[in-house]
Amino acid sequence: MTRYGFTRYKTDLVILDAVKDEFYLLPGAGQFLEDRAELLKRYPQLCEYLDSEHYIGSTAENKNLSFLEERWLMPEPVNVSTLPSFFQRMMLLAKILYYSKSIEKKGMGWIYNKNKRDAKPAAMSANQEVIIQETVSTVSSLFCINMFKSDCLTYSFTLKNALYSRGVDARLVIGVRTQPFYSHAWVEIEGNIINDDPDLRDKLSVIAEI
Repeated sequence: MTRYGFTRYKTDLVILDAVKDEFYLLPGAGQFLEDRAELLKRYPQLCEYLDSEHYIGSTAENKNLSFLEERWLMPEPVNVSTLPSFFQRMMLLAKILYYSKSIEKKGMGWIYNKNKRDAKPAAMSANQEVIIQETVSTVSSLFCINMFKSDCLTYSFTLKNALYSRGVDARLVIGVRTQPFYSHAWVEIEGNIINDDPDLRDKLSVIAEI
């Protein structure tokens, strides 16, 4: 299976190859993203990406440029009214370790395949705001134990799936910028960022929504 994503950051074109787990940058080609004929005329090698049956397509570009803190800071656990049981916490920790190992070894392609299998969220059992707060706090408290590579992508994928299992329709979003190149992942619910800077869509160009 092949999946490609395109987006524009300022004047640059960025391509995500989910199978190879790599980004490609074409400086100055972003202005041609909406003109397929002109884009292929100037960069014929892009035909492989655009003609793929699994082409993701282009998504929103950033609205403006502003300061972005490039260090990823995991959300701090907070006091919540109810806590998951010890068994539930151990189950989530096992999933964190499994996700981390799988993403590290198999990359973005594994995330797309896993997401396809888990296409629908479970039935919601409580107030959505309470569920979100509890889930973010629990994932954050356990994520520091992760012995594998710990980054924003693994954390956000874990949070998205944990919310899905509790009936919340969350989305994993990946954004990029260039000059210098930087990619970042976060989680959104109904267009609102729940685990990071709420203005990330203004600072990065979204290349994938999962």
